[in-house]
Amino acid sequence: IKPEEGERTIRLLAAWIHQTSFAYPGRVAFLLWKRKHSDLLQSLIPQAEILAPEEACWRAGDAAILGLPLFSGVLPGVGYAVPNKFIGLELFRKGIIGRYHHRGGKVIAYLPTDPAMVTQALAAGCDLVLAEYPCIPKELSHVAKNGT
Repeated sequence: IKPEEGERTIRLLAAWIHQTSFAYPGRVAFLLWKRKHSDLLQSLIPQAEILAPEEACWRAGDAAILGLPLFSGVLPGVGYAVPNKFIGLELFRKGIIGRYHHRGGKVIAYLPTDPAMVTQALAAGCDLVLAEYPCIPKELSHVAKNGT
């Protein structure tokens, strides 16, 4: 949820969920960059799965790149956004993604820009893909259509 309209978006989403009785647990995760938005979402939708905030993603990423897992702060069951590259270093690699998984974290491939990058992220072990526009590889198009 983009920070500029975060509060409004969260309130509208919560109202929609309550009006429609949408069964979202396990199907939806929220990425929020402001703590006040996480707190608001948790108060309005207590069962919401909230991914790690921006600063936690940066800390975990730095530790993964440097090979310092004790400093990562990765928590079991929490999802961390990981971009494809950081200062020219490819991050969608099994070794990097494995460092999150070793501590029980989930990895979200953050904003891949083409189908090849999605394939690379999934091959490296990313648990989820977050994209701003359709970039699904042809061999996975059946998943996008029917969820299997």
